[in-house]
Amino acid sequence: MNLLFRLMRVFLVSRFVRKRTFLETAILSFRVWPTDLDINAHMTNSRYYSFMDLGRIDHVLRTQVGDYVLKHRLNFIVGGGMTRHRHAMNPFQKFTLHSQILGWDARWFYMEHRMKSEDGKELCVSFFRSAFLRKGRIVPPAELLELSGLDLSSPALPDWIAEWNDVDRKAAEYVPPSPATPAVREAA
Repeated sequence: MNLLFRLMRVFLVSRFVRKRTFLETAILSFRVWPTDLDINAHMTNSRYYSFMDLGRIDHVLRTQVGDYVLKHRLNFIVGGGMTRHRHAMNPFQKFTLHSQILGWDARWFYMEHRMKSEDGKELCVSFFRSAFLRKGRIVPPAELLELSGLDLSSPALPDWIAEWNDVDRKAAEYVPPSPATPAVREAA
């Protein structure tokens, strides 16, 4: 997390504003500062993910889950993600980050992040699967919600989430050919 002052703001604000429901969309407002830029003078790709970290942290802190997570010192991890950058973000541009839980399965929470310009134009959309760890082990989402005092069932997950998990599993099993394989020698 390299947005220390913005992170401190998220923590402070979360203590003084109303709690939100777990499935409610969280909205944060930001501005692109010169320290967020890359050599091309637009927001660097890695900064998008840092802002999304802030969105996940804000979402958790402002729900009942946050109280439990802080009290029991659970760690919040990301297990995978995919992003589509639609428009560059320019210096001093204002934008909002909309973060929402799509649902969960036996292992992961699935979350959507949308960055939008002041006029509502979608700048970036990302999807992440995240989990909470207790002593290095994933706490099943249903268990965490119950321990947090919430009686919720997951909304129906979009079909593409199962497909995403399947592709991710296949990619993890993929072993690239070594340079000594005949296919590589023939191409050379």
